[in-house]
Amino acid sequence: IDMFMDDLNEMLITLYDIEESNSENSVVLMQEVAATLNEFYTLVDTLIAFPIIVSTFKNLSIFLSEITPEMYEKQEQKKLLIMYLIGLANDLEKWIDIVFIQRLADDVNYLDASFANNVVEIEAIFNEKEIETDDEDELEFF
Repeated sequence: IDMFMDDLNEMLITLYDIEESNSENSVVLMQEVAATLNEFYTLVDTLIAFPIIVSTFKNLSIFLSEITPEMYEKQEQKKLLIMYLIGLANDLEKWIDIVFIQRLADDVNYLDASFANNVVEIEAIFNEKEIETDDEDELEFF
């Protein structure tokens, strides 16, 4: 656990580096982030008790490893991605501390839904589809 906490801290530093990097370098650095998340879900998977967390971080790791340089060209999206990932990393660090180090959690799966929702939001940053509504599509209630 201590080794992974060190990796998590290094991942946070890498995320700050990505924010300042060009698109090509951001892809390389994000591969490091994806690898750290891959190590995490592989380790947690051996514990059997966390299938949602394993699935969530596996999907996130795959998604991050597939981001292309072109996807980093929009600075708003890049900054939003980094902000979400930093928040997720901080939540993960707190979860590890409460569940594995302090052992204070009544329910070890208390953040499952939050982690899964955060990953959905991260993936939505790069979703090109925008929801459009016009007056004809709105429902009317009488």
